[in-house]
Amino acid sequence: MSKEKIIFWMNVSDQIEDYQNFDQIVTNFENMGVRAVILHTTFANLVTKLKSNGFMVYSEFSCFEGEEVWKEYSDCIPVDFGGERFNEENGYYGVNPANPKFRKDLFAKFKKLIQHMNIDGVWFNRIHWPCYWQAFEPVLIDSSFDENTLNLFLQDNQLAFSVNEVKQFIIGEGSKLWAQWKCSVITSWVKLAWEIRNQFAPDVKLGIFTVPWVNGEYNNALFRIIGQDYRMLTQYVDYFTPMLYYQSCKQPVTWINDVISKTKTLTDRNIVPIVHVEKNTNISDGEEPQQNVLELVLSHPDSAGCIIAY
Repeated sequence: MSKEKIIFWMNVSDQIEDYQNFDQIVTNFENMGVRAVILHTTFANLVTKLKSNGFMVYSEFSCFEGEEVWKEYSDCIPVDFGGERFNEENGYYGVNPANPKFRKDLFAKFKKLIQHMNIDGVWFNRIHWPCYWQAFEPVLIDSSFDENTLNLFLQDNQLAFSVNEVKQFIIGEGSKLWAQWKCSVITSWVKLAWEIRNQFAPDVKLGIFTVPWVNGEYNNALFRIIGQDYRMLTQYVDYFTPMLYYQSCKQPVTWINDVISKTKTLTDRNIVPIVHVEKNTNISDGEEPQQNVLELVLSHPDSAGCIIAY
């Protein structure tokens, strides 16, 4: 493997309840070629310990999702066209990314993270409009049709419709404008995070986990439902990470190559895909990840590395 290609291991903090097996974990990481870790929960002492052992340390930053968010910000629960609130799906609680108060509070949380943690970068997760996309047949529900979000759409696009009129506009001639606006809501959050990064921690890298529907799947749901426009995001992101969950999505392994190539074409940024490791893999025992998929990703000419999700 080229030295330029980095293997990241994700969620180390979820696997170390104490430091009794830390030295063994370090040894096993070194044997597997892991050079960087991404922490699901970022503890200052763990960051220091990992960096002192030569690892680059990144933090996962969950954006628009969470059961606790639903409890604290009930107006963030997405609403469908008929006015019904979403239900959780397989433990996923999607959050309306247009909610002004939640966006502001999320920025404050991000700023605190990069100011007070000695990390090398941040990876934005759940950075999309609500959708449990990784199912074999994902349920695609457009959102959010609550009055506040519709008014924001009207204001940003200088439209003079009533709330009822704008809903009909959105499902008719305004559908493309609605999708573009949803993408702009996601991009504007990333842009402001990028500006915060530039001001307070310019050396911190920014990554983004992306939904891998790069070939127009589900009638261009990447734009209509998810709200991720790679071309808009690219100027504010250092790493793009297509989530290559080929097993849960019932895709052939060859699909991985296609998504990596298309993501590179759309972004011209460092592409660091993420793949899953089976839950019974125990890094304390030095078990190898699924080597064939890992090698496939690392051998791809457009891949700058690979993230292994436990």
